[in-house]
Amino acid sequence: MTKPTNSAKAAKVRREEREKQRQRQQQQYLVIGLIIAAVLVAGLFLISTRPADAPIPEGVTTAYEGLEIGVNDENFPRLGNADAPVQIEEFSSFSCPGCKQFHDDVFPAIVERVRAGHVAFTFVPMLTGSIENAEGAARAALCAGEQGKFWEMHDVLFDWHGRFVNNAFTSNRLSSGAEALGLNMGDFNSCFSSEKITNIIGAGNAKGIASTPTVRVNGQTVGLTAAEITAAIDSYGPFDALPPTDTSEQPTATEEVVATQEVSATTEAMATEEVSATAEAAATEETEATEEAGS
Repeated sequence: MTKPTNSAKAAKVRREEREKQRQRQQQQYLVIGLIIAAVLVAGLFLISTRPADAPIPEGVTTAYEGLEIGVNDENFPRLGNADAPVQIEEFSSFSCPGCKQFHDDVFPAIVERVRAGHVAFTFVPMLTGSIENAEGAARAALCAGEQGKFWEMHDVLFDWHGRFVNNAFTSNRLSSGAEALGLNMGDFNSCFSSEKITNIIGAGNAKGIASTPTVRVNGQTVGLTAAEITAAIDSYGPFDALPPTDTSEQPTATEEVVATQEVSATTEAMATEEVSATAEAAATEETEATEEAGS
């Protein structure tokens, strides 16, 4: 049997050393990879759980004060008296740009008709549109409605649609918004994935509406401009005139006349008092002069 030469032994040692070095490098790469993965996971966790900017537009919390709120037979949110002579349904999605435009341009006038008692307005949530997480937005609004604040969340979501665009309805923003509206977060979170909310959304999207927004007035599909909807509403009239929108405290013509009369009367009374005082002073001086002359 041939014994290995010194050079062969040296070559073997070098191979073993290279193999050990390769193994050490692999272990180092593995450790570095695990560290990087852990940092990425932690970063994503922090991003997904930190509170998002969730502004509540001015006036939202008081916009529906004094109005009747409820749901219809299918649990879709309704604003106004269920027995109003005109029933309006809007099939709408918080992710739909046309729905946001309708909300901004037309919906405020509808609210005034609701306030006047002419109209009840029902919102049927759909899942159309280009902004991500339409379903999450719909769930958030419906769960806010479970605590009596559907319409406030409805306005907030359409505001975010324009403000944050494709990042409008992230999960943490929806949660932050619910908290900012003062909702009970335990109830909100339980509601969010509940079967009840799933069924409401499913019922709306099973109605076969081809595009959003779609608006129906007493069951008839109508145009989406303010003029077209106003005409459709008024076709079921006549209705009492809407109260004036300018609520600034300006005096009426009658009030101005009364105020003028009051000022005139006050001025006249002051003038009379001044004449009387002057006459009295003159009489006193005359009496004193007579007494001095007599003495």
